Formats: sequence, C-alpha cells, structure tokens
Amino acid sequence: LMDLAEMLARARLYVGADSGPQHLASAVGVPSVALHGERDPAIYAPCNPRSRVVRGFLPDGKPSTLAIEVETVLEAVRSLLGERTIWHNPALA
Repeated sequence: LMDLAEMLARARLYVGADSGPQHLASAVGVPSVALHGERDPAIYAPCNPRSRVVRGFLPDGKPSTLAIEVETVLEAVRSLLGERTIWHNPALA
C-alpha cells in the first residue's frame, strides 16, 4: 500500500474507477478523475478539490460506468491540467 501511495504521489494525474487506488491518489494530492457508476458520488467522491467526478447514465436512467463517454473524461482531464498538457500522438490520428 505504501509503494502504491509513493508511486501515485509521483503521477501528474490519476484517472480511474471509484476504488481504493482512486481515493489513495486523492489522499496524496494527485489531481484525479473519478469514474463513478452506481455508487453515489455525493457520498463516495474524493475529497480533494483537485478531483473531478465523471458519471455516466444508461438510456433507462441508471448510472453506469459503461455509459461514460471518452470526451467527457477528457474534458475533466483538461479542467485539471489544461488543454496544452493533453498529449497528441500523430501516429494515432
């Protein structure tokens, strides 16, 4: 657990599901994007002001991580790191 905390503390950003590593990243002060599904982010979201929560909803209105759009996650990342810090790989364009 301490090794993971040390590794996360060196990261520029953490993106991941509502999980232990997500909360550990938040606890060590890493900007993070928390992907939430069924668990209510009002209760389970990270307490770090440098965190963003992204939540998706299925057509029937049920929350689900399966409904999270990539662009929505990128918007959250941009809000934390700024537009110019988003990588671009011309080989993937």
